[in-house]
Amino acid sequence: MTICIIQRTWQVEDEPEITQHLFRIDAEEAAKYPHIQAIYLNTEPPAILMGTRSQEPTKERTPFKEYLSQFDPKSLFDYAYVLDTYRLRVFQRSEQEQLGGELIPTFESLGPCVDEILASSHGILLWHHQLEQMYLLCELDQSAALQFRKGILAKKQTVFQQGENLIVSQGLTLTEVIDQRMIYYLTTPINLYGARFLLAYDC
Repeated sequence: MTICIIQRTWQVEDEPEITQHLFRIDAEEAAKYPHIQAIYLNTEPPAILMGTRSQEPTKERTPFKEYLSQFDPKSLFDYAYVLDTYRLRVFQRSEQEQLGGELIPTFESLGPCVDEILASSHGILLWHHQLEQMYLLCELDQSAALQFRKGILAKKQTVFQQGENLIVSQGLTLTEVIDQRMIYYLTTPINLYGARFLLAYDC
């Protein structure tokens, strides 16, 4: 069997078996959010790449396979980059973004420490751990780094103001790095699970 990427939407009541496998939810949870959108591989059992549940039907989006075709991923982190930029730019958006321009942008250097942190995501501040590492360049407090990251994702103005007082590199503040390099002021956990499957099956 040829392993391929499947992207589809359905209602829980129509596909209870695959819904249960992909999302591990009980009947009560399924009833709250009956509309499913998922991207998965037709392995046995299916390997989910990303999915979401909602109360209302989701809008049509640029297919993941079309998005993936614009890249030439060669490594685990390349595939994670494609998965997670798609999630933030397309999959989780209520409005479809026009996906023109450079999907792997070219950036000027922000200094060796910052460049090293962002190297695996092509210069984009994409993953949770990267934002926390940025904070740790300024303050060696792991707990505070976690709280800072959560505050940024919650769009708390006081946390953005805090970042204006944290110098990351070359006189650049942490808030300035966030302004320049984050997608919609969001980061995401790195999807190494999905990336491993895409790399293994060369999808």
